[in-house]
Amino acid sequence: MGAKVKIPAALIAGILSLLLAKSGILFFLFLIPLGFVCFRYGGDTSWAALVIALVLNLLYTIITSIVLQIPAGPAFSNFAFFAVIAVLFTWINSPRFIVIPGVWRVICASVILTVVFSLMFVREMRDERMNEILLTQVVEITSLYLSSAPDMAQTALLQALSPEAILDTVVGMVFRGAALLFSVFIFWISREAGLFFARIVSRFGKKTAPIYSPPPLKYFYTHPKLIWFFSGSLTLIIILSFINSRNGGSGTPLDIILWNILVLCAMLYLAQGLGIMQHFITRPAFPPFLRLVLGVGFIILLFSPTVNVALIGMVILLGIAETWISFRKFGAPSTPSA
Repeated sequence: MGAKVKIPAALIAGILSLLLAKSGILFFLFLIPLGFVCFRYGGDTSWAALVIALVLNLLYTIITSIVLQIPAGPAFSNFAFFAVIAVLFTWINSPRFIVIPGVWRVICASVILTVVFSLMFVREMRDERMNEILLTQVVEITSLYLSSAPDMAQTALLQALSPEAILDTVVGMVFRGAALLFSVFIFWISREAGLFFARIVSRFGKKTAPIYSPPPLKYFYTHPKLIWFFSGSLTLIIILSFINSRNGGSGTPLDIILWNILVLCAMLYLAQGLGIMQHFITRPAFPPFLRLVLGVGFIILLFSPTVNVALIGMVILLGIAETWISFRKFGAPSTPSA
């Protein structure tokens, strides 16, 4: 991680990151170049690429706000969001100042990003024009979904709901764990994509492997006491839901906090369950062909509607089970690691 800074690589990665960030539909790919330079050229180069990307983005924000007469608030708000995501992602891949295990870095960064996103989202929702734009998009997306002839039960449900009710439901899901799930997903996908491209380039370069490769997920353990947070938040959510249904009330800040704790615990158990699966299929005695078939089959099922929910639930239950049953021979579940 202490390799010499590769200025050309950092410059290219910074420019490419900015271009992707401003490309519209490809916005969420802008972290991949930063991950690539970290795994291929080292952490110092990734921090240099981050600085270049931030400087270029700041210049772009200033120039476009002047030329296009964009209000300073929204323009610099977008820059701030870009900066937060980029800094957190670079810290995940190449920790500075605060060094903690890899999975926990992803979790901490995701929580911070969720808080920042939620604050920005609340501010945007106070704007009547933004509400009108979101309602218009809800109508368009709903119409498109209904025209694709989905399940009859889903069609009847969507037709019975007004655009306002659908938007309220989506907003509720955003605050009750969806934003946190998205944060973890974008960081994890970008990290894995960066590592993937670094490995490909390394095969054709002078080195046979990236400078840095994260430890396998099979070594990750959650703390046994996490089960108390998981079961406690789930129990309180059920009690609050019962009380709200009896009193006709809606969600409270406590309800939102509990949902996010539950989702966070579930993601940690999901990581532990995936680690258990990786432990078994990466054993030397495990047939490589069967490993490939299971890996491809898992990915296919993961993107299959309805089935993916059951699959993820089973993996989470597998992770929870290791609280009492040790499936892996090395280490011990009582020692949290990444």
